[in-house]
Amino acid sequence: MVFWRWWIYIGLLTVSGAYCLYDNLHIWLWENDVTKLSFVILISFIIVSLYCGHLSYQKHKKPSKILNLEPVWFFSEACITVGMIGTVAGFLLMLGTAFLDINVEETETLQRAIGQLAVGMSTALTTTLLGLICSLLIKFQLINIENSTPRKASKKTSGAYSKK
Repeated sequence: MVFWRWWIYIGLLTVSGAYCLYDNLHIWLWENDVTKLSFVILISFIIVSLYCGHLSYQKHKKPSKILNLEPVWFFSEACITVGMIGTVAGFLLMLGTAFLDINVEETETLQRAIGQLAVGMSTALTTTLLGLICSLLIKFQLINIENSTPRKASKKTSGAYSKK
């Protein structure tokens, strides 16, 4: 059952991803993320999701098998970390270069500074959002795998809901 839940989940993600490609979201992402860390996060997410599929298939074939999920939890947290690195890089882009050649009496320099602020802010927010979303989606897959192991009821609670 764990593998089929993963399969349905990946199917829904694939349809969502196809819609994003159809809507040219990847082009928007390429243009608005100067660091391109969003694509590092997305590629990591795809690789880890395929690995989760492999793990869920192993669990499907042998439910009692103990799986090492620590590397997947690490990549889940790494998505957030890379997103935060993109945030810092975006803020550095935003604040580091925007005010260098500014002349408050010329509107052209003010417009250029505002444009640089927008690029940095866009990078910061895009990488943060994508890192958080991908981390959450990986954690959904991990919970699916972890909760697939049947638990034995203890003696105290085994008869709590049975009819007497």
